[in-house]
Amino acid sequence: MDRPDTRILPFSEVPAAAWDAVAPTAGRCPMVLRDWTLCTAEAAPPGSEVKVVVAGPPSDPEALLPLLVEPGPLRRHRFIGNDDGGVAIPARRPEALAAVAETVAGLRAPLSLGYYPAASPAVDLLRHACRGRAIALARPQDRPTAPYLALDDSWQAPERHLKKKTAQSIRRRERRLRELGALRVDFLEPSEAEVDALILEAADVEARGWKRAAGTALVDDARQLTFLRRYGRRQARAGRLHLTFLSLDDRPLAMSIGEVVDGVYWAHKTGYDAGYGRYGPGILLQYHLIRHLAGRGVTRLEFCGQLDDFKRTWTETGVATVTLRVYPLNLLGVAAMATDAWAEARHRLARRAGRARRRSRPGGRRRQTHSEEPPADEVAEAGLPLG
Repeated sequence: MDRPDTRILPFSEVPAAAWDAVAPTAGRCPMVLRDWTLCTAEAAPPGSEVKVVVAGPPSDPEALLPLLVEPGPLRRHRFIGNDDGGVAIPARRPEALAAVAETVAGLRAPLSLGYYPAASPAVDLLRHACRGRAIALARPQDRPTAPYLALDDSWQAPERHLKKKTAQSIRRRERRLRELGALRVDFLEPSEAEVDALILEAADVEARGWKRAAGTALVDDARQLTFLRRYGRRQARAGRLHLTFLSLDDRPLAMSIGEVVDGVYWAHKTGYDAGYGRYGPGILLQYHLIRHLAGRGVTRLEFCGQLDDFKRTWTETGVATVTLRVYPLNLLGVAAMATDAWAEARHRLARRAGRARRRSRPGGRRRQTHSEEPPADEVAEAGLPLG
């Protein structure tokens, strides 16, 4: 079949119904739907621009690639929706994906597609399209991205799927927390009017954890917080928003912000109070959330992000990815490549320092699979842009 024509359009020129129709109806990823890009555009910093590579007519597109053009001299383009990795460009057929790759190769601006699925044909299509025009770098990632867990009725008793020591640890931690006061888990599907207050409450919980020290907490990122509030309102209106809080004497100790789409729960944000880390509030919340989701018929839990030690408590399954970037053969491309090389060098040094600190702790490298702490290299990665 022939390749469809492609064009680069402002976000507003792609009809909402046509946009969402491009994504597969089975197991749709909310990050490729129009609401995600709309809220990204609304929360973008001044000087940004959102545009869309469209294959086929805008009224009936065959593939879409939404791009955030960042302010600054590099004018770097980023794939909207793939901040956490594992998300592919939605396309109805290979020819449409090839057409998008050809257009992207001619952008003449640096592009980051994030942690992109390694098995996607887009990787080779982009390499081929860039010949003579740009450099396409696809660097394999050590850890899988987008970990997920298939759920069925048996997960209403999660301990049946856990290692014996992990299940015992969860029960012991919950018992100790209950000795301190009234422990409660709330599963909320709020109205649109309730969203802002609940998002701020969740952000407050997260700020009491390791993400604040890493500089990635919501309270320190006005753009991300604005996005979540706007996106949360839209998903509440659609009946998809789902928030979970684990509280002790009405004080929230852990939270999860997610949504349920076509029977799949997507965990967009999680956090816990590090002051109660010895009691494992994060893993306790996850235990009760999985029970709840299995009981209401949810068939899959998408953890999002990378497969770290905490998520390995529940699953070993994720998506192999590559860091996919395009550098045009011009001054912008050379400058972006040099900037990224320096950022990666700093990242490697931070990882080594983190590992050295971990080795210096009592017990050395030993660590429990159900630890509440993030891996040292995850903290280092938190400050590294994918571009």
